[in-house]
Amino acid sequence: MSGYVLSASIQERFGREPIEVADLGNDQLKAVNSFGTSLTIPNALLPITVEEYNTILNQPMLDDDQRQYAFKVGTAYYKAGPLAVIGGKAVSRTGSDRYQADYLPILFAIMCRLMHESSKSLQNVTATITHPPGNGQYAKDITKLIKGKHRVTNIYGTLTIEVARCLTLEEGTCGVYNLILNSGTEVIQSSLLQGLLQGSTAVLDFGGHNIAATQLLNGQYHNFRVAYQAGILEFRYQLEQLIRSHLKREEGISLDVIPNWLMDSILATGVVSTGTGSYNVKALIDGSVQSLLAVAEGLLAEIGGTANTNLVFTGGGTGLLHDYLRKDAFGFRTFYFAGDPEEIRFANAYGALKLTAHLLRKG
Repeated sequence: MSGYVLSASIQERFGREPIEVADLGNDQLKAVNSFGTSLTIPNALLPITVEEYNTILNQPMLDDDQRQYAFKVGTAYYKAGPLAVIGGKAVSRTGSDRYQADYLPILFAIMCRLMHESSKSLQNVTATITHPPGNGQYAKDITKLIKGKHRVTNIYGTLTIEVARCLTLEEGTCGVYNLILNSGTEVIQSSLLQGLLQGSTAVLDFGGHNIAATQLLNGQYHNFRVAYQAGILEFRYQLEQLIRSHLKREEGISLDVIPNWLMDSILATGVVSTGTGSYNVKALIDGSVQSLLAVAEGLLAEIGGTANTNLVFTGGGTGLLHDYLRKDAFGFRTFYFAGDPEEIRFANAYGALKLTAHLLRKG
């Protein structure tokens, strides 16, 4: 993941006092650390019994790639990530429910276990958790839940985690800092820095289940608006229904479901290929995208619109919309993407990692 890994000198320094970052989205958990490891799994957690846990570990139909998602955390047992996706639906929490005692610290311990397969102990850890902006209670609750000792076991064995420090950072701000800090966590001295940290910047975050617009003044949070149940997953679901209806009405083709791999191909090419032929649905895609962008434009208007100096795009959904966003960028003359389209889902997490290392270096 070029451009996202910390420099060797920074990795060496914080390898002794590791930084572990969790960007817990409504759909996916994105995790990165100062060792250069990254992870993305479904935001999904399901309590199970010890009997169910042992059954998973001894199930001959499962390989280790599946068994690794069964855990004992403290004295309780869980399935997480892919194993907690039942019938195609993740057993997950969204919004503020993600930051509760019976959810966030468990997923934090699990992500550390998955990213440190051979380790038995992590000491003097700095944990950084991203969260939605605008609510100071997040910082207090998260710090209380994460700081201290965690113990987690899976097929790799038991890992003990001692969190000495816990930082909480707002998601949109992290995307901006992924742009203005280099891999050595030094501030990039350029007009980009001047533009993003001085004056006003709008940050548009396309997530799995919502779109969020954040206004920063001189690099600090100032205003926030969000549209719930309007994210990329809802967009994909509604577009799938539209395409299925169109094919049945216009071509007499009935599709019970359009699998994710085929939807990816359709979105990339504008064409549905089936056993009976290929059908152009680009007009349907363009119309659906414009409806989604209209929601985003409304949010931007509520935080000042083009009265802001800059616009930054971040969030996993931005990769899918990249070509559309580049065309007019809602009228902004100066706009940036927080990362490359293929890796922008990690932009908030890596921005949080860079900013954490930068703050620790500065004392």
